[in-house]
Amino acid sequence: MKPAIRQNEQQNASKAATTQWTYETGILCTAIPREEPDDWRKPYISWLRDEVLPPDQKDARSFKMKSSRFVLIDGILFRKSSAGPYQRCLSAQEAQTVMCDIHSGDCGNHTGGRSLSNKALRLGYFWPTIRNDATNYVKKCEECQKHAPVSHQPAEHMHPIISP
Repeated sequence: MKPAIRQNEQQNASKAATTQWTYETGILCTAIPREEPDDWRKPYISWLRDEVLPPDQKDARSFKMKSSRFVLIDGILFRKSSAGPYQRCLSAQEAQTVMCDIHSGDCGNHTGGRSLSNKALRLGYFWPTIRNDATNYVKKCEECQKHAPVSHQPAEHMHPIISP
């Protein structure tokens, strides 16, 4: 009863809506948050929204201490930074998108791993494995590997051989 073209357009539109980025409160936010099975933000969101703690008392106490740095604003998890502004907590997929934009986007300059992670923190993003993820991302960047300075030094000092 319906043409196939319209169904494909609707499917593409729904896919585009989940990856669309909008500016809210001065920080780049996703329009529709995607649920991931092993998302590190779930315990914090469940604690801030419904006050659900881990079952173990030691874990619950340490979790309460850690969660005091987090706040939930309009359903989005933010972390209070020591410098002042809130940092938006990202899932693994959102973190990859942000690293790609910072490292090799329109204004990207293919920086190293440490400076990439510091820049992401300065721009207002946070996830627990930011340092390792940034370092691994830079190591896998093909353009960085192609255009890196080539060392012409030998890997080891030369050992002269004295002739008899």
